[in-house]
Amino acid sequence: RAYFSVIVSLLLFGAFALAECGLVLDKSIHYLPWVLLLVAALVGPLQPVATELAVDVTYPQCENSVLVLLQLFSNFCSSLFIPFFKLCRDVGENRPQYLFSFYLLIVLHAGVTVYFATFEGRYRRLEWELKKKNDVNRITIPSETMPLLGSKIDL
Repeated sequence: RAYFSVIVSLLLFGAFALAECGLVLDKSIHYLPWVLLLVAALVGPLQPVATELAVDVTYPQCENSVLVLLQLFSNFCSSLFIPFFKLCRDVGENRPQYLFSFYLLIVLHAGVTVYFATFEGRYRRLEWELKKKNDVNRITIPSETMPLLGSKIDL
């Protein structure tokens, strides 16, 4: 499906936009709000597209269950990263606050991109749809489903 290529593209361009944010923070250039808006435009659509891909991979599980589990895991990871990034906000001397945390976020994002790009998954819903399509297109002839002489042989 196209979900995989869309997600990888968003992750790659999002990584470059995050790297640009890091450079802007480090050099204290004044177009940071525009770069953050670009990051939001690239990273924001990941959740709904990833949900669609998760539904394809986990078929026949309920779509709502997949969405809830994905959302809970995302919120849980976010709640773990926020205090960690807060602890790392003042690492380094003569640097803007949160610059090291931002670099950690870039490394995390790049690692997830590499992991996702090399992941080999099965599209179970696609497999089911193709099987269903092949079953509908198959013409069954009664002689193929019944014995040639019928169910009983009368002698």
